[in-house]
Amino acid sequence: MSKCKYIKQKINKEIWCKYHDKKLTKELCSNCEHREYKENNVSKSKVTKVNKPIKGKKHNLTKATEIPKEVKLKVWERDNHRCIFCDKEVPWNLANSHYIKRSQLGLGIEQNVMTNCERCHKLYDDSIYREDMMVYARKYLMNLYSEWQESKLIYKKNS
Repeated sequence: MSKCKYIKQKINKEIWCKYHDKKLTKELCSNCEHREYKENNVSKSKVTKVNKPIKGKKHNLTKATEIPKEVKLKVWERDNHRCIFCDKEVPWNLANSHYIKRSQLGLGIEQNVMTNCERCHKLYDDSIYREDMMVYARKYLMNLYSEWQESKLIYKKNS
């Protein structure tokens, strides 16, 4: 009974079930379908086993959409160490703004990455100025890459 993660001992020494939000009885706990056990401070479900990825291994989508350090450095050099919107000088690690967002499967490649200061990156990510900034960024990237196409910037799962 005491190994379930939902059990809580209150100040007045009552034993309480956080899942059911009531005082715990032996019957309530032993017949509970939601019981989850703690082992080494990690919860483990009684009913289902979750397959976790092997530590250090990344999903193909994650690998394709993250921006490697080499790409950041190339983009930072390409953009003259400056934000493409406000021309403010920035450190290399701020060459990390996706033209097509990661959440929309935008690849972490030079043609989809630009250097933005923190302020402009935030404005580009979620503001009313996003559309205007996208138009500017599209023109900027098209001028740099003759074969630039938005369709080539999106992750496609290999069949």
